[in-house]
Amino acid sequence: MDRLRRRSPVRFELVAANVDQGYNGFRSDIIEDHLKAGGHRYHIEMTEIAHTIRKKMDPADTHCSLCARLRRGVLYRLATQLDCNKIALGHHADDIIETLLMLQLFNGQIKAMPPVLRAKNDVHTVIRPMVYVWEQDVIQYAREMKFPVVCCCCPACGDTSLQRQQIKAFLKRLEEGHPGIKNSLLRATRNIQLPYLMDPRYLPSQEEAERPASHERVGEAALP
Repeated sequence: MDRLRRRSPVRFELVAANVDQGYNGFRSDIIEDHLKAGGHRYHIEMTEIAHTIRKKMDPADTHCSLCARLRRGVLYRLATQLDCNKIALGHHADDIIETLLMLQLFNGQIKAMPPVLRAKNDVHTVIRPMVYVWEQDVIQYAREMKFPVVCCCCPACGDTSLQRQQIKAFLKRLEEGHPGIKNSLLRATRNIQLPYLMDPRYLPSQEEAERPASHERVGEAALP
């Protein structure tokens, strides 16, 4: 993003924001040192998200969705506080297609993560500049640039029983057997054929469905 900012004909500023969720062992100091060394403007927000989750949820429950909502709320607040009109998130192409499948299989919805989203509060705009970048490319680039990689220290990190991890493993197997299948899924998010789905909002009304086709009406008019 910083390189893009320097090359872009549109002038904009960047503020790197990191949300420390309060999990033991999280090394926000490593992130801060890296940002300082690069001369970047940054803000690290200390929160009690971990405490809130422990208080609100049963330890046996998956708390990923609540955690995500709490983090998003912090980012919205920070955007206002730091006078930022865009919130750039780091979701990559694998995140997009994993979410697409998760919501279909477990929530009965066809949706994923758009590259641009106007928040429901009509104040903030969320952008995802990395939606066409695959996770493996991100990993490789981070290694080449020697970026520090800091574990989030969430207790669920690396839990292979989680839905997202299961979907990730499923997609990996599919891609190994059918190379290019992940690209096809990503393309599908840009090629929605609404008339061929079952959402009643996009189906013809009964009146429209029973109305004769235009060629049928012409034929009737031509009869003596």
